[in-house]
Amino acid sequence: MRVLQWFLVLPAAAAGWILGILVGSTIQSISDRLCPIEYVVSQSCFAPWSESVFRLAMAVGAGVAGATIVVFPALMAPNWRHKVAMVCFVSGALTAIYFLTATGEWLAFVTALLAGGLSCRCVAKLISDKPA
Repeated sequence: MRVLQWFLVLPAAAAGWILGILVGSTIQSISDRLCPIEYVVSQSCFAPWSESVFRLAMAVGAGVAGATIVVFPALMAPNWRHKVAMVCFVSGALTAIYFLTATGEWLAFVTALLAGGLSCRCVAKLISDKPA
């Protein structure tokens, strides 16, 4: 059983990543559907607030991903949960730095780091490192 749990740590991190993408995409999709018709051009919303909503959707999605990429693998790991959370946080932070350099989205970067860091702290406080 322990071997299976260790094999599921990486898919758990991927599930956290996908959840963050889905949350951000859902926010953006809802915003697009609520866009007044006079701002819609070629099925895209060009309302004055659409850029802000897009940045917010990216930040919320990055925050959800930052938190779940740390928590999901830590919950899946049979032991050394805090170490697993730390490794996931550092990996996520490096990925966030890459996306920051590619997109320049500081809000999403800061949100991902804060959510991941707080989640790492919560794992250290709340989840025991005793074998599951």
